[in-house]
Order: sequence, then structure tokens, then C-alpha cells
Amino acid sequence: MNNPLTEKDDPRVALYEGCEAEPIHIPGSIQPRGALLAVDRHSGEILQVSLNTERYLGYQPEGLLGKDISFLIGAGPKKQIMDRDLAPVYPNLNEPVLVTIAGEDNHSHELIMMPHLNDGVVILEFEFYNEQEAAPLAAYHRLLATLNRISQSRSEDELLQQAVTEVQALTGYERVMYYRFKEDGSGIVTHEARTDSSIGSYLDHHFPAADIPARARELYRQNSLRFIFDPEARAVPIRPANNPRTGKPLDLTYAVFRSIAPVHIEYLRNMGVGASLSLSIVIDDHLEGLIACHHRSSSAVSQYLRVTCQSVAVAVTSHLSKLRASSTSSWNNEIRESLEPFINEIINGQRLVTAFRHHIDTLMSLMDADSAFLQFGKEQVAAPKAAEKQPFPVQLRGVCTGPPVYASDRLGELRSLPGELREYLTGGIVIDLDNGDFLCLGRREYLDDIVWGGDPTKPMVNGDTENPRLSPRSSFASWRETVRGRSRAFGAREKTMATALRHIMFEAKALEFRRLAEEKMQLEARTDSLTDLINRKEFYRRGQEEIERARRYGRELALVYFDIDHFKVVNDTHGHDAGDRVLRRVADLCRERLRVNDICARLGGEEFVILLPETQLQAAVHLAECLREQFENDSVSYDDIEIRVTSSFGVAVLGADPDETLETVLKRADTALYQAKAAGRNRVVSDL
Repeated sequence: MNNPLTEKDDPRVALYEGCEAEPIHIPGSIQPRGALLAVDRHSGEILQVSLNTERYLGYQPEGLLGKDISFLIGAGPKKQIMDRDLAPVYPNLNEPVLVTIAGEDNHSHELIMMPHLNDGVVILEFEFYNEQEAAPLAAYHRLLATLNRISQSRSEDELLQQAVTEVQALTGYERVMYYRFKEDGSGIVTHEARTDSSIGSYLDHHFPAADIPARARELYRQNSLRFIFDPEARAVPIRPANNPRTGKPLDLTYAVFRSIAPVHIEYLRNMGVGASLSLSIVIDDHLEGLIACHHRSSSAVSQYLRVTCQSVAVAVTSHLSKLRASSTSSWNNEIRESLEPFINEIINGQRLVTAFRHHIDTLMSLMDADSAFLQFGKEQVAAPKAAEKQPFPVQLRGVCTGPPVYASDRLGELRSLPGELREYLTGGIVIDLDNGDFLCLGRREYLDDIVWGGDPTKPMVNGDTENPRLSPRSSFASWRETVRGRSRAFGAREKTMATALRHIMFEAKALEFRRLAEEKMQLEARTDSLTDLINRKEFYRRGQEEIERARRYGRELALVYFDIDHFKVVNDTHGHDAGDRVLRRVADLCRERLRVNDICARLGGEEFVILLPETQLQAAVHLAECLREQFENDSVSYDDIEIRVTSSFGVAVLGADPDETLETVLKRADTALYQAKAAGRNRVVSDL
């Protein structure tokens, strides 16, 4: 949720923004459900203590500071702790150690000790041991039965409903929900289990991102269990406030009994929550959601039960990952099978853009899209047809500077697209295809009626500008809103398919580039690199085909053979670059004059030949004369000099002799060319 306060000079703005960055991991206190000691990792010296150690450990706080931890728990348990892996990750985190402490109050204290290592300090949390609550064997069998039911879930929806049902049965909490985080940090309750209808339901309710700020979301990602047994219980300070070794506050990121921020206490009070337990669902280091448990009165869930619930959350995470992996495989196969004809077209020589146009409707249907835009090189394809008439969304190229696949239900808003396009492109998935190429699949605006848990527009900062105070909304009653300017959101299926589609498009691009490279090689093999006319080898191949075609159908065929007069003088006088420019100009003039089916080639040096299908001698001579005049009257500019050249032409036609070949016709034309040169050059001579 965005900051509802807009005046920059309002001191309440800084207070609101400070809430996002509040260091809730170093509150300097704990909940009074247990006691805490901070111990030097190497020496075992007690550095910091909570001020309630007398109740739990039987010693005054000041009597513990500076002592070795073995003084309290014995040398054996100390070695057991210091030798074990204390990394704050499951299952190490919160793994219990049973200890008995003989306090200075002459009482024996049976305790569960939960150690973990953070920032070079061993943090020991203690709570009373209750043999009846522990019941290890019974708890083990109960956990096995729960995990078995979890593992049988066949879909994500079934799994998450089973999860909240099982955790509700384990804890006895009155309302257990699955709270799914959205990309913007807001959340929605997608599944719920309640003891009865007397406690309100939040199923399908949305909550703004400010309800669980970024810092809190990060703590949920790092520590998969958060337990609040009574938000109204007074927090117990830690002394000294800072670690004497480092001078820093004690980091309680992974502590079970970390105290509660005042604004969160008020939040829970306004919601009517007297106890809460939250279990994080983290996949690939990303916080997906929470199994959030609420009870209207305080409730002290035992350590064994908390670990049981945590094991359930781990099982849910694992099974959810497996279900998604299976879905991902299925979706990848679906899009590859559906677009196989697209790839096959390109394999068979079709251009990528053309093949894409043939299959664009299939792709849009697969991705549940209303429009599609492809930028490939200088070419563009858009669908539906009406979208082609709109300015192409070149702004989308800017999206491609980020992740390879970018999805947003507010693409028009984020990229400031032209208004004409928003009908087709309110939201979209943009797929970066490298080098400025991209594919965008768009969706139209979707008017969504959603239900919020309370009015999210109410400011969290109350009071006047002189005395601002953070305060959550007082009511969580259903508040309805019609959301505009957004498309239907893109889910895991579309995002997975988009990633697979990116690979398919790269495969298509590779095929296209290979085809173009092969065509270029073939073209270079049959083309004169200087003039782009066909070369001698290609002329002989195509010329012989034309000879055979003329014989087969009794058609006329003429050949014009010419070269540039005194071309050596051009090279010697002006240089080879000037000569090359003259050759290119001659080739261009021939292309301008000739028909589509005429064949013009450079045989080498300054020699050219033109093959004229279905052309009589008189017409061939006329063409040669036209070219001669054009060459004579034309000029080539080089280094501020106008270079003029002339050419001599020999013309021959295919005779009646059935054994005549291209070579013999060319030889007769060459003879005529020799005669033209002998007669003074710059003229046309035929062999008849």
C-alpha cells in the first residue's frame, strides 16, 4: 500500500516511511513466555540477559552476567551446545535441549533450552518443560499422520486447504489461514479453517502491503516461525542493551520470543487477536505466504507443538514445490507441443515473422491473452488486426532492460503507453528476445471487485503534525472496492509458459539466422561480390537451363556480350576504387533496363553478358543500342572528377542446330564483340 500522506514537509510522512525500515529484529526485549541469555561463542561467557531470569532460571540477572554458561547448565550441556551445528535454519533452529537448573532460590527448574547462533553470539532461550505437553511418542505418531495426509494432496488448492485444517487441529487456534503474498507485497487469504462461525472469516479478503511491511516480510523469510502468546503481555528488557563485545544491540531475528512492535500490538488488538502463530512458506528463498493462526485469547503453544507445526510447514513447502515442478513440466510440454508446427514451418524454410503470423492465434489462446506484439529486427507483427493500426508499443523495449520475462497487470500505467493501446495492453507479459527484439502478450482492462480486510486507504499515521503517532486502522470489517486500470493478473502458468516461450523463440531465431546464413552463403557462391550480379559459374548453370527450355518449347533466345572500352586506362589513371565504382554503375544501369526474367552476369574484369529469353535478334540489338547510348551519356563522380566510359557489344541468337550449346552462342557473340572493337569500339555488332 502506498503512503496515503502526500505533503513532503509533513513530519508524519517520515514517521510512516520509518515504519517500513523499523529495526524490529533488534527490539531490545523479549516476550515474557521465557528467558534469554546471550553467550560468547568461544569463551562461553554470559554477555546479556533478559530481566526475568529469576523466574525461569532461579538467578538474578546481575548474578549471571560475566559468568561461564557451565555455571548454570553444567559442563556437559555446554559442550553439547558448543559442539553442535547452531546455524539458525530448520531443523537446527528451535531444536530443544532439556536442562535442569538448580537456582539460587534452592528450586530445581526443568527447562527446554533452544540455542542458535547469530552474529557470532549463541542465543539461548528457555521455557518451562511440561512433560504432559511434550508426550514425544504421541506427538511423533500425530505428526506422521498429519504428514501422510499432507503428502496425498493432489493439487495446490487441496494442499493449502489441508495445511490450514491440519494446523488448526494441532494448535486448537480458532482461525487458521493461508495468506498468500502478491508481487507488490499485499496479500490475500486464499484458504481458511475455523473452529466455528463465531470468529470472523477473512477468506478471500485482501490486505495492503503496509499491514506486513518489507522489514517484517524479510523476517518471515529468514525465520519460518513467529509466535506471539499474548500481545498484551509486558515485554522483558535485555541488559545490557548492547553486546559489550561489539557495542551493537542483540539481533533477535531467529529468536522465538522476540518482542512485538507497538504498532503490531495495536494491530492485533484492533483485529481481536489474543495470540498468533505464523509459519512461513518459502520456496527458492522467496516468501510465498504464511500459515497464520489466530486465537481470541492468549494461548501458550508448547515448544514441541511449535516444532510439530513447523515440520508441517516444511512438508507443505516441499509438497508445494513438487506440485509446481510437475505443473511446470506439464505447462512446458503443453506450449512446446502447441507450437511445434510453428518451429516446423521455420525448419522447412519459412520466415520467422511469417510463421509467427500463422500461429499467433494459437499462442494467444495458450497464454489467455487478448493481444500480441512481436518486434523482430525491423519487422513487426500485431494481433488482433485492429491493434496493427495503432502505434507499435516501442516503449516496451525499455522493459527488456530488466528481467528476461516481465509480467505486470498495470503495464500501461508503468510504461506510459499511448492511450490507443490500452484497450489491448492494460497488462502484459514482455519477453526479451535480445538485440531489441521482444514479444509482448497483452490483456485488456479487467474490472475487479475485491474485498479488503478494512479500509486500506485510511492513513496509518494519526495525530496532528506536531505529535504524529503510528496507528493501524481500527476496523477490519469487509470493505469493497472496484479496481480499475488493471488486467487479470498473470499466474504461475502464464509466467512458466512465457519462460518456455522465450526458449522456443530463441530456437526459432537460431533457425532463422541459420537459414539466412545458408542463403547468404549460397548467394555469395553464385554472386559477384562487387556488382551483385550473378557470377560466371551461376550464369553457365542458368544459361544452360534457358537453352534447354528454349529448345523444348521452340522459343527465341538472344545473348548480348559486352565489355567496357579502355577500362585499363580508367584503373591506371584514377585507381582501382574508381574502376570498381564504374563497374557497379554499369551493373546498376543494366538492372534498371532489363526485364525480370532476363539474366545479367559479370563474367570477370570488365566483361558482362545478358541472356534474353523469348527475344529475337532485332529486339536484342535494340536493347544493346539503348545500353550503349546510356553508358556513353552517363558519368561516374570520383574525387570531384566525372569519369565517362563507352562499351562495345556483340549480339547472337540461339540457332536451329539442336547441338548448339551456351558455349557456342557465347562464342558467336564474342566474335561479334571483337568485330565491334575492331570497327572503332562504342558500337553494337550482331553475328548475322
